Amino acid sequence: MVDGLTAAVAGVSSALRIAKHIFEINAELQKSDLKLKMAEVIAALSDAKVALSEAKSELYEKSQEIERLRNSSIRIDGLTKQGELFYDGEVLKANAKCPRCVEHDRRVISIVEDVEFGGHRLKCHACGSVYKNPFHQNSSDFGHGRVIQDYDPLEGI
Repeated sequence: MVDGLTAAVAGVSSALRIAKHIFEINAELQKSDLKLKMAEVIAALSDAKVALSEAKSELYEKSQEIERLRNSSIRIDGLTKQGELFYDGEVLKANAKCPRCVEHDRRVISIVEDVEFGGHRLKCHACGSVYKNPFHQNSSDFGHGRVIQDYDPLEGI
């Protein structure tokens, strides 16, 4: 469809050039009515060209957004969920994805260990959500991916 609009803009541009040429040739005829009509044709073609260019730009933006959403949807459909976390492929820490970003924003964002808390939690750098780390060696009592708030890794020691 974008190619069709490109062809339409090219056609209007060509017609505009021809109309301008005819207008210049008719300067010898001194027919004011003919010149007036040609000026109207040129103005109408100019308006049509602008409108088609704007439509082409909008159509391109929409097709890009559709493609982005289509790719995002395909990618999200390929994720698996175990506990509260999503995974891209095997259930490994390196494949963990942020549930909030997947479910609310339809984005696939990796989550990483939050070194500030010794790896006891996973953090999304896109939205800031924090999850208990089911892969941490001392986190058998942490469960899978529940969102935690003010978590103190030294609590209970």
